[in-house]
Amino acid sequence: MFKSYLTNRSQVVKIDNVESSALPITYGVPQGSILGPLLFLIYINNITELGLNGHLTLYADDTCLFYFEKNVHDAIARAQEDLKILFEWFQHNLLTVNITKTCYIIFKAKNKIIPLHDPLTIDNIPLEKKTYEKYLGLRMESGLTWNKQIDYIKNKISSLVGSLRNVSQCIPKKLRFSIYNSLVKSHLLYLIEIWGSAGKTKLQELQRLQNRVIKTLFRYPYLTPTHKIFKETKLMNISQLYVYNTCILIRKIIDGTIHTNLTFTKKCHITKRSLRRPSLLVLPKTRTNYARKNITYEGVQLYNKLPSHIKNVSSFNGFKSQLSKYILETTH
Repeated sequence: MFKSYLTNRSQVVKIDNVESSALPITYGVPQGSILGPLLFLIYINNITELGLNGHLTLYADDTCLFYFEKNVHDAIARAQEDLKILFEWFQHNLLTVNITKTCYIIFKAKNKIIPLHDPLTIDNIPLEKKTYEKYLGLRMESGLTWNKQIDYIKNKISSLVGSLRNVSQCIPKKLRFSIYNSLVKSHLLYLIEIWGSAGKTKLQELQRLQNRVIKTLFRYPYLTPTHKIFKETKLMNISQLYVYNTCILIRKIIDGTIHTNLTFTKKCHITKRSLRRPSLLVLPKTRTNYARKNITYEGVQLYNKLPSHIKNVSSFNGFKSQLSKYILETTH
């Protein structure tokens, strides 16, 4: 069946009702086919066995390498070795590297100066060095801030304000919640577990925009106190959404219901009378403020602060319900 699927196939390109002549597909799979993505993943599966210096991550046809070095020259040297191996592997497997879409970023402390270094190259073609890049919808910056990501979210939501004002006048309140969840909240939630630890100033900008959107959509007067709109709508603000979704993610990791490289260790509470179910997670040791903003540190702190009766709820849905109620009642 696979032989029939992969051989004696031709393909036609159609643009503005103009069709090209049919040409045979000499290698690869038909574009737009259901099996195409799966067969591609199978085809490149052995790329993980190349013994590369960097940490390789794959998502569909996006390939990313991470290096952790004390100085930029060592990182560049190790990356260049890997790029040579990868380029040869791509050629051997009849795959093409899109050099115009290939770039690199050097992550560093915000005020640290990176010394001059040779550029990374593929087939002797220099790669573009960027200060930020979008990867899987997340805008990563060399200075280890989330300003670009938050600006992107603000722009997406700001563009909706006028439409929300118009639609709010002709729809019932229940439908306004559906619109908020689909058009606004969806942007706020995407990877908030990562960027939600950004600096307070930038998060306050996003919070002011959320306040404005809720007042507009739910038709509150401009001078209505912020605490009133959140109390009456029972919506979570940015800080609450961050705490809620981070704790949910950690619970999923603890329960083993999602695939991830992150792991958390529980502390054991042993007393003379009983062995209680452990509810606290071990806080990893860190040396920098950047590390303390990571979910493995700040996320653990947030989770450990939850009352034991919430962390010990056995069912996941029960945990979500208790967590939501706790956050809405105790945080602002």
